[in-house]
Amino acid sequence: MGIVERHALPLAVPSRDEWRQTMMELFELGGMAATLVAAYQGSLLQALLNGYATPTLYAEELGLDPTATERVLEVLACLGIADCNQGKYGASAAFKDLDAIGPGGVDAFGAMWSQVPAFLLRGERFAHMDGPPDAREAVYSAVVSKLALVFAHGARQLAVALPGRPAHILDVGAGSGIWSLAMAQCHPETRVTALDFPNILQTFRIQAEHMGLSDRIGMLPGNFHVIEIPEDRFDRIILANVLHLEPPEQAAALIRRVTAALLPGGNLVIVDMLGDGTLVGERAQAIYALHLALRTRQGKVHPLSDLQAWVKQAGLVPEDVIELGTPRGMGALVAHKSFS
Repeated sequence: MGIVERHALPLAVPSRDEWRQTMMELFELGGMAATLVAAYQGSLLQALLNGYATPTLYAEELGLDPTATERVLEVLACLGIADCNQGKYGASAAFKDLDAIGPGGVDAFGAMWSQVPAFLLRGERFAHMDGPPDAREAVYSAVVSKLALVFAHGARQLAVALPGRPAHILDVGAGSGIWSLAMAQCHPETRVTALDFPNILQTFRIQAEHMGLSDRIGMLPGNFHVIEIPEDRFDRIILANVLHLEPPEQAAALIRRVTAALLPGGNLVIVDMLGDGTLVGERAQAIYALHLALRTRQGKVHPLSDLQAWVKQAGLVPEDVIELGTPRGMGALVAHKSFS
């Protein structure tokens, strides 16, 4: 596989029919977004999870307008959020899954996106997940187990797609370890060392036990910006969903720092929201960037070109970009360390 090159599409003047179609799509997107926010603020999303009821009953229990409630429920059903059975509405299976696996469930989902107007008008963020080390440890300790569920499918995809059979993986900012542990499941000889804050490493240990890998792990507790990392020890290093929490200078410095721990011939795997060159993928990347800005002060979705430049500056050779379909726009940049 070669490096995926991104090319800008040539500009074209849209026809009147294409313009009308675009305007209708924007109209529909606006309606979807408004419906979701209103359903959250009216506690309708949460009520759907409690079972089936008629629009009239939801309106009475929640103090909503009956006509508006019925129209909103119809839209939610068309979006796959609600199911309708004989005039009664309840949460769809997909929406129940979102509530189960998403950090904070439906409440966090609705609260975060409802914060967009305040963020736009006054710069008020939903959370600050990139604070000082002790604050960051506390925040992520509460969510990493759910993030393992979110990224499990993508981690399996990547583990199968990556060539080679690494003997020892260092997972930097490991969290649950779902990305490195999926690789260890594919290769019985692989060991994983997880580097993260002590409280977060407890989730890593539990995840390893759950996957039957507790006899093939090690843990390195500490802050990955300052802790001493053994040099020339690992033949694969993972930076999964870490760099977007760092401003550019610190992201580039972290890549240089972990490269010293990589054995010649080993590879660095950076997992992040890279987009996929399609309109849908680029839209997912832009929405993720907004999501990141809502919960961090300095977080940034770094362009693929910047990541490639930083690995080159660290003395690595970019090899492949592996596109992962789940979540949409997620991908992995692979770079190797030469023997010379």
